[in-house]
Amino acid sequence: MVLAQLLKPFHDVQIIGPKYADRIWYPFPDDLVPITARKALRYPAYKKLKEELAACADGDVIYAVKPRPSSFGIGLEIASRNNKPLILDIDDDEIFLFHLYEKFCLGIFGIFSPDGYYHTKKMQSLIPQSDCITAASEYFANRFGGFLIPHARDHEFLNPDLFNKDRLKRKFGLHDYFVIMFLGTPRPHKGIETIISVMKHLRHINPILALIGADKKRMYVRFLNCLGKQFIYTYPEIKFSEIPRYLAIADLVVLFQKHGGKSVGQVPAKIIDAMMMEKPIIASTASHDLENILHNCGWIIDYNSIEKLKNTILEIHANPADAQRIAKNARLKAIESYSLEANYSKMKQVIESVSPP
Repeated sequence: MVLAQLLKPFHDVQIIGPKYADRIWYPFPDDLVPITARKALRYPAYKKLKEELAACADGDVIYAVKPRPSSFGIGLEIASRNNKPLILDIDDDEIFLFHLYEKFCLGIFGIFSPDGYYHTKKMQSLIPQSDCITAASEYFANRFGGFLIPHARDHEFLNPDLFNKDRLKRKFGLHDYFVIMFLGTPRPHKGIETIISVMKHLRHINPILALIGADKKRMYVRFLNCLGKQFIYTYPEIKFSEIPRYLAIADLVVLFQKHGGKSVGQVPAKIIDAMMMEKPIIASTASHDLENILHNCGWIIDYNSIEKLKNTILEIHANPADAQRIAKNARLKAIESYSLEANYSKMKQVIESVSPP
């Protein structure tokens, strides 16, 4: 979505790709750009799907999001067929995700899945075939080369002055709580279990952990609800248009990712959302980039320092004026470095780098 927003003011943009349900990914805006989607298929039928999608693409530049067969693989097909330049965007270590679920993903079913382990690993070896690379973090920009294009956001859309925090907290039934928020898809490496373990020692400040984007049907979300049911408020996936309204109720945003693997190069987009919405933020040292991003704009704590996490939450609760001052720094930095306006010129350089003179 970010890339489309950065391109749309200056170019015609079309999104094509497979869909894995009866609808496009729910949070995606309905009217951002035209979308051509086909039902995802497994091998061997996937080859025909790839050809159908490639036939739908008539752009002058192909932009693949993530080095996976369902995006980069299709992009390579289109670029080769139409003799067009191919840009690849990288924001995750796709291979490490499989290491978390190795037994299943390396099994026989992974062979027939286009985005299975073996096929995704092959895509990693084809990354040099792209004409240009953009990366969402300095870590990946340094690792793969190319342009740094961060998770840019519309600072006028994510504007805390447009929302009444107290009124919204009452509407959600959370007005008596100190709301600690996690916004996004809960996964084991994101440290939510650690946050719950700390909250058990914070009862006197009446905390609640708001998990926004948590599908209660998922096994891991059910596990989290059992682990900290007296502290957790869960809400399912929300539209991007609803993000500011939910963030407005937060007293604190915490993203306490575990060290290593998938977390190393990540810059979660929800951190930028929270900065734009002028929220106090606690993050772990798991990501190299976050330490720089949140310098003087939040609190960075070593993942193993559970006592420090507890004390920092108490400090923020006890000193709301000081916390808000740091949160204001975060919004100013976000506008300066991570707004759409701050990154239009960078995206222009990317397109010019693959365009004929």
